[in-house]
Amino acid sequence: MFVAALGVLLAAGGAALAQEEWFVSEHSDPAAGGRVGVIAYGVPQSDDIAIAGRCFAAAGGLVELTLYVDASGFAPGVEAPVTFRAPGNAALTRTAVVVDSEMFGPHPVLTIPRSDGLMGLLAAARSVDVAVFNNPGRTIALGGSAAAIGRFNAICDSIDAEGAVAPAAPGPAPGLPLAGPLFLAPQQPMPVYANFDGGGRLEAFPPGTELMGLNVTASFNGEELLQVATLRGAGVTGWVPRAMLIPTSGGASEYQNLNQAANLVLRSGPSSTAPSVGAIPPLARGIFDLGQRSGSYVYVRYGDLTGWASHDYLAPILLPLAGGDAQAGKGPSADADPAKPPNKD
Repeated sequence: MFVAALGVLLAAGGAALAQEEWFVSEHSDPAAGGRVGVIAYGVPQSDDIAIAGRCFAAAGGLVELTLYVDASGFAPGVEAPVTFRAPGNAALTRTAVVVDSEMFGPHPVLTIPRSDGLMGLLAAARSVDVAVFNNPGRTIALGGSAAAIGRFNAICDSIDAEGAVAPAAPGPAPGLPLAGPLFLAPQQPMPVYANFDGGGRLEAFPPGTELMGLNVTASFNGEELLQVATLRGAGVTGWVPRAMLIPTSGGASEYQNLNQAANLVLRSGPSSTAPSVGAIPPLARGIFDLGQRSGSYVYVRYGDLTGWASHDYLAPILLPLAGGDAQAGKGPSADADPAKPPNKD
């Protein structure tokens, strides 16, 4: 998918990169619809690559970020949690799709908005530890990342501007999708664990605290735990029983499908066993809340379809405020059906 473009990038670096460094470039790729912006960190003309990313007009403001870290144990096409830890910063977890190649073996590929907090973390931190679930991680030095990511974003902005279609008339500011679904802490006491295996009890979240799901689950004593964070991903993180969380929209009326490589199933009733009435494509927006909830399901409209969708795969889209933050207060189980791409719910 990305190895050919990466080869172009590193070959272009040539003797200019004698050691691990950031390199930013662009080239033309008809398969991607024209210009492609590329960023990478590693040693040119070698397989010692840590991070590589690209943007192109059809991506619509998204960046495809390839991480050359160990994802063994995950089959190609399967989603896997990737955690980023930088000194002095809260850990960030994102869901990636695992790909396999003869040169690099199994490794994760993320598709995220360029406005995602992860890009800010990579630009600001001096180093970051990256790991796929419980696999051995990799520490990546990030010297010079701020300037490199700045140049990469400038190229991507230019590519986006070329492919943009001017609106017929001024409209409202576009919404910003969060990185995960929102919940409220329940009134009854809810245990909070520091680790996915139930280790390290933390102070309980006060009732009504808004929590954002980080899209990583684990099983402990037969109970499903979900990793959550306060302040919409920027605050305290912990593992809590998924069944105790109260789904909330956070004030949003529109959602984005969180799945990067799977359809989101719409069902005739609020249950994973209810018949499917349609499917929402990966990362699709325009999923509108119709105001009904039942358990972990939300009644929504997508185009001409209406049905029940799993709350755990709905990222609220919130309008930006004047200060730049998203509107309202700050801070998965899958049921797969045969389809291409696979469906989730």
